[in-house]
Amino acid sequence: MPLPLHNVYSASKAYVNQLTKILALEYPAIDWLVLRPSEVSTPMTCHKPLDIFTITPRQCAAGTLNDLGHRVETNGHISHKIQSFIYTIVPRWLFNLLWTKVFAPEFMQLRKEYN
Repeated sequence: MPLPLHNVYSASKAYVNQLTKILALEYPAIDWLVLRPSEVSTPMTCHKPLDIFTITPRQCAAGTLNDLGHRVETNGHISHKIQSFIYTIVPRWLFNLLWTKVFAPEFMQLRKEYN
């Protein structure tokens, strides 16, 4: 059941993101940092091959540590920061159309093959 598990994962990430931002306001003397990466080549992404937006765990960690002490939330690596910016300027209806028709079918098929 990949879809329900993916939904729970997404909801837990949103919760941690919001919790971290609130804790940062309540305890400003502590350096808080929540990581919101895009695709990292791990078992969760079926070890997706590296490309402009898929990075290694080491690249993700390095980009994240560069932001520690400077901000509360980060996408980590510069390629993920660029990707996040693109998501904010693309209209939601267009993003949803591209995700369901272009990106998600391949992703879901990879998950089926990997499991």
